Amino acid sequence: MSLTLKNYVLNIFREYSVFPYFVDFAFLNEMVAVEIDGSQHLLPERKESDDKKDKLLNDLGWLVVRISEKEIKTNIENVFNEIISILKDKPKINNHRIGLVVKPKKYQKKERNEFGFTEKQIQTIKSQRRVERPQIDELKKLIKENGYRKTGKMFGVSDNAVRKWLESYKKGL
Repeated sequence: MSLTLKNYVLNIFREYSVFPYFVDFAFLNEMVAVEIDGSQHLLPERKESDDKKDKLLNDLGWLVVRISEKEIKTNIENVFNEIISILKDKPKINNHRIGLVVKPKKYQKKERNEFGFTEKQIQTIKSQRRVERPQIDELKKLIKENGYRKTGKMFGVSDNAVRKWLESYKKGL
């Protein structure tokens, strides 16, 4: 792929090999390597490998630009402007960073009941009910005295709905 910058053609290569490494994006005629770093680049062994790669590239005359994945996702226009600025100015500094690589938020597992529902899900289900249900003991008593059909009519629902109420009480809903 090539990009034209004021009558100047830049050759961009993706996954360009600089043995024993690969550069995410290489501007060959400018000797600029662009690396995109996600949170895995914060791991000590990965950081060490990145430092070795950067040193080798610098020793071979490459300028290295490391961009955080987050910066690309949230501010791509700024990233393009920074890269263009670096390509135009050809600064003396060998390594540049755009954006910060940050650890992702740790996922916190939600507590669920024995049937796999969270408290929030239970509250949502209960808030969507059209009919106020009696307590389990009262419901069982009504069913014993009147049967499913009559109990359902008392609440304006079908006998099947009354059966489902019993099942939902067993699930904690």
